[in-house]
Amino acid sequence: MIDDRLEVHRGLRGLVSHLYLFGVQSEPVPSWVDHVPTWSDTEFAITAMLPGEPGER
Repeated sequence: MIDDRLEVHRGLRGLVSHLYLFGVQSEPVPSWVDHVPTWSDTEFAITAMLPGEPGER
């Protein structure tokens, strides 16, 4: 799940296995969500958690 609003992630916490908080945030980012400031960071975070080697995807 990718969203830029922490309140959305709070509502989904425990229901969704991967929470990605997108963009610049005005408050500290909790440790239970992955902060991805850019789309490049988002792509890296998502592909890093996929099974297999990067060349096998």
